[in-house]
Amino acid sequence: MKRFIGFVKKEFYHIFRDKRSLFILFGMPIAQILLFGFAITNEINNVDIAILDQSNDIETQKIIYKIKASPYFNVENQIEKESDIESEFKKGKIKAVLIFEPNFSKNLETKKVAVVQATTIHEAATCYQTYKDLGYKKIAFSYGASYYNDVVPHPNKNLGKALGRISVISALYKTRVIEDNDRVHLLGCQVPQEFGWYRGFKFIESIDTSNPVMAALEGIRYTNAGLTEKPKAIMNDYFFMLSDQVNYELLSHNILKFREINDL
Repeated sequence: MKRFIGFVKKEFYHIFRDKRSLFILFGMPIAQILLFGFAITNEINNVDIAILDQSNDIETQKIIYKIKASPYFNVENQIEKESDIESEFKKGKIKAVLIFEPNFSKNLETKKVAVVQATTIHEAATCYQTYKDLGYKKIAFSYGASYYNDVVPHPNKNLGKALGRISVISALYKTRVIEDNDRVHLLGCQVPQEFGWYRGFKFIESIDTSNPVMAALEGIRYTNAGLTEKPKAIMNDYFFMLSDQVNYELLSHNILKFREINDL
């Protein structure tokens, strides 16, 4: 240990006597701090763009006005048709094209979805009505609200939540909080067969779930009746999964069975 300490001391003496070594040891890091801290930035400024407005409505005009007033972008041109995009890039004057789809305002209105937030069925009714009063055209009920288990106590909490959600929605429909011409989205599921329970409700417009996929990734095979437990797999854990790690036969089986048991 004494030899090592002596070696370290000797090296320090050499460094402090050599001005070039001192500069490399202390001068370079300081220069890098100054360079990266002040001279180099990741902030976007004055990016030259073109705009293709296929909707040309009030909403797009508001957005374009704000973009033009922003220091981050320079609007070089407003092009008329999609076929002009390539030629604009070839001119070398722009870095990007902002495209507004046809019927932008209408689509923006219909794509906005509010999710009911509640801890009781009364709060769910109040929240749903408030969203309607605020102008939301589509409202979603999530699959995992804990108060569903209070509405339908069940030894199997997964089935209890599935039954609780349809009980809440049925109660809101019965009291006319939800009406036939409403647009309701079912956000996920506890058990895959629960979507079939909503057959006949005209206001159920759409559903979404990754349940068949997550079950397959976990090695769970759907039965003819579906499942009684929710797969524990999380989508984020499988983003970098290799193709040969997927059981495609099981995945195909679950997707087909999901459609079958829910009559989709």
